[in-house]
Amino acid sequence: MKYFVVVLLLMMGSVALGQTAARKAAFRDFQAKKYARAAEGFYNLSRSTKKAEERLEAKYYLAISLAKLDLLQIASFPLVDVVRSGPGKYQKKALNQLAVIADRLNEPGLLNYTLKKLTPDELTDMSRAIFYLRLSEIEEKENNFEKALMLATQSQQANPKSDEALYQMASLQLQLKAPEKALEHFFKIYEKHEKKSVRDPQRGLLILNIARSYYQMKEWEKSAQWYRQIPKDHVYYRQTLMELSWALFRKGRFRSALSPLQTLMTPYYAQFYDPETLLLSGVIFFFSCQYDEAMSVAAAFEKNYDPAMGQINTWLTGSRTSNDYWKELESARAALKNLNKTGKIHSTGQLPFFVLRTILDETNVKMLSGYYDKLESEKKLLAKHFGKNRIATYGTKIIEGRRKATQGELSKRIQDHLKSYLLATSQFSEQMGFLKYEVLNGQRTSLKGKMASVEQNDEAIDKDMSRDYYIQNGYRYWPFQGEFWRDEIGSYQYVGINRCQN
Repeated sequence: MKYFVVVLLLMMGSVALGQTAARKAAFRDFQAKKYARAAEGFYNLSRSTKKAEERLEAKYYLAISLAKLDLLQIASFPLVDVVRSGPGKYQKKALNQLAVIADRLNEPGLLNYTLKKLTPDELTDMSRAIFYLRLSEIEEKENNFEKALMLATQSQQANPKSDEALYQMASLQLQLKAPEKALEHFFKIYEKHEKKSVRDPQRGLLILNIARSYYQMKEWEKSAQWYRQIPKDHVYYRQTLMELSWALFRKGRFRSALSPLQTLMTPYYAQFYDPETLLLSGVIFFFSCQYDEAMSVAAAFEKNYDPAMGQINTWLTGSRTSNDYWKELESARAALKNLNKTGKIHSTGQLPFFVLRTILDETNVKMLSGYYDKLESEKKLLAKHFGKNRIATYGTKIIEGRRKATQGELSKRIQDHLKSYLLATSQFSEQMGFLKYEVLNGQRTSLKGKMASVEQNDEAIDKDMSRDYYIQNGYRYWPFQGEFWRDEIGSYQYVGINRCQN
């Protein structure tokens, strides 16, 4: 028995010595910036050590090593384990690292989890400015704009040089219907970006928001001037066109308002879901008493959107799984990639491509799609650094889990947008019905006016035989001279744009 106890103690001692050596080796690799080898060492330690403190230490440095290799998603998991272990030496450090990683990943769930467990006094490597700014964004998503503005102001006070905080404050001022204050903030940032390339996304976004501020102030002319500063090859150009048309329409410049709308109806831009373009065009034609053109727009609306919405309604009322939505999304992404490469549309999905393409451009879908692409890139990076060893297996399991969860969330967002588009189109369709009714009334009234005008002018025109035809209000009139040839019988021919009399 004594012999057995001695052997057991010797074995435990050798294990402890081995773990100590492994720990030192892992830290040597870490300090030498050999992060892949360090990660392997810390991973093995986290699985073998019996001491809780050493296990937390190993998990923490495993996460840091993985983060150094840009394996951010995988790095977040051991950090979450450290945080959940309760108060201790590494918990606050892990929270700070989690916040930084969540910010880089742009993963709102992880960021929200982290920030709710931190207070400004506990911040180390993550600045207070970023802390308050992210909290502001979380409150904004919950539509708590007043609280979000207070947090954004705290962020800007913590770091007065932060353009991001100032932009957040300006955006919230617009949400709170205070465009004058928003404009002041936007111009401060614009001064720093004014000399950048006209295609620069940040510069374009600032111009867009300055134009929106003037629009909210009902300064239509200034608003239109700023909208026109965004060039045709800018990422925000398509979005600008509709808003520019509204500014010109509100100013009463109907013909000018039609120009950007006609651009939106060209073949390239017509491959987006945009029923508002047709409705606004129809309204402008109606206000200009161009009734035939208004009816043509209404017919185009029915041709394009009625069948598409029928497809979507059938899809939504059917028995669909999350995987069905994901397949449609993947089909649309592939078709869009092919369109950008070849200029041709080839979609194998069951849903209209122009609708899904527009959904892919929605902010919350674009953000989550970007996150999904990061997971794909991280999987390739994992294989590059670790091949098929234990960490590769561990990381692959994490990434596959996140991919599946992200696919489910993207499918849910696609479904929500389809429902939203269906409702919006139904409302636009109802408004288009009202417009057609008003156009028919306008046509009837216009025809009555023309008939009355003809009766009043016929006698005077027939008496004046010194000319072969008479022109009035864009029409030609050939008086009857006794012949019975069809082309010489008195008639009207439209040669100009029909404008409203009043």
